[in-house]
Amino acid sequence: MAEEEILRVEASLSLELPAFYREFLLTESGRIQELEDALNYVVTPWTQSNAFINGNSAGNRLGDNKLNVASNGAGDFWFIDLAKGTNEIWVFEHETDSIERAFESPEAWITSRRSRRSGTEADCHVLEA
Repeated sequence: MAEEEILRVEASLSLELPAFYREFLLTESGRIQELEDALNYVVTPWTQSNAFINGNSAGNRLGDNKLNVASNGAGDFWFIDLAKGTNEIWVFEHETDSIERAFESPEAWITSRRSRRSGTEADCHVLEA
């Protein structure tokens, strides 16, 4: 994502993206595409400003201080809990109405997806807390 898109997202959402995620979006666009290509089910990381803005302004079902960063289009959301101040990616699973820590960082998310594509990791997207 380009700097201009990040500034547009921040202005539209009236918040500053966490530094770690901002840097990730600025420097890892190729790896984000790799993540999209590696998924066994459809999860769309929001790497374009319009999707990011729409995904966060259309009524955040997760409550305050949650920054949605991806969706599978079926009611599940991957997000950053801004109140925690960590680099973790969390997942809300609509089938169980549960929230669990999914990954310790965006980089771990990509590594996990790459492992799933190569068949070296079980079909699991939630870490033990």
